[in-house]
Amino acid sequence: MDGKEKDVKTASTCPLGTTANPVLETPTPPPEIEAELPNHSSDNEQPSPTTSAQDVGEIKPLYQWLLGRLAQPVKRWTAGTARVDLRRPCLPREHVQGDTLFRVERSSRTGARLKVMRDLQFWQRLHGPPLLRIGAGFQYDMDENAPSLQARVRISDFATLRLLPQPVAKLRKSVPVPGTGLVLSVHYTCPLVPGLRSPLEPPARLLARLDNSAGSGLHFSPQGVEIDETVVALGDAASIRVAAGLAFPRQLPLTARDSFAWSVHRLGLKTKW
Repeated sequence: MDGKEKDVKTASTCPLGTTANPVLETPTPPPEIEAELPNHSSDNEQPSPTTSAQDVGEIKPLYQWLLGRLAQPVKRWTAGTARVDLRRPCLPREHVQGDTLFRVERSSRTGARLKVMRDLQFWQRLHGPPLLRIGAGFQYDMDENAPSLQARVRISDFATLRLLPQPVAKLRKSVPVPGTGLVLSVHYTCPLVPGLRSPLEPPARLLARLDNSAGSGLHFSPQGVEIDETVVALGDAASIRVAAGLAFPRQLPLTARDSFAWSVHRLGLKTKW
C-alpha cells in the first residue's frame, strides 16, 4: 500500500497530459574538441553599433592629424589677400591698330574691382616682401562687368610677370626725392603680344610721375586741397587706403558748373586671409 500511494502522489504532481521523464544532462565536450567545433552563430551576427563607433573614433583623430599636417606648410609658405577697390588710379586703355598706329582711348574708368589672390612665397625676409611670389586667384572688374582668372610671378616689389588673363611684363619703383617730401614713381608696362618687335615701342608704355609721399596728409594744390594716399589700419589683418581732393571754385559768384567739388582718387579695403 505504501508503494502505491507514493506512485499516486508522484503522478498527481505532474501537469495533465504529461508524463514525468528523467532529466538528461548534455555532456560538455573537452576544451580541445570544443575549439575545433564550427561556430555557426558568428556567421549571422551583425556588427554592433558600439564596435563601429569605436572604429570611427580611432579614424577621426588620424583624419584630423593629416589635415593639420597638410595645413601647416600651406599656412607657412603661402599668404592670401582680398581687395575691394571702389576707386583706384589706372592707366587708360590702349589699342594697337596695324603695325605703327598707337591710340589711347581716354575713357573714364573707376578701377573698381574685387580681387582675391593666394601667393606661394620663397625667400621671406624680416622687412619687406618676399623675394619671389607665385600667385593665382580671381578678379571681377566692375567697369567691364567681367570676371577673370589671375596668375602672376612677382619679384620683390618692383617686377611682375602676369600670365593670366593676358601676358604682361611690369616694372614699378618709387624713389624718394631727398629734402622735398616727394616720391618719383616710375611704371613700365609691356604687353607680351605676338609680333612685338621691341620693348621700347608701342604697345609698351613708360610713366614717370611725382607724387607726395604716402601718408603726408593734407596740403594745398593748384586745384584746392588734396589728401594724399593714407593707410588706415583696421587691426592686424585689414587696412583702408584713401586719397581724395577738394576743388575750389575759380570765380565768384558761384555757379552750378564752377563750385566746390569732391573727388575721390583712391578708396579700397585690403585684408589678409
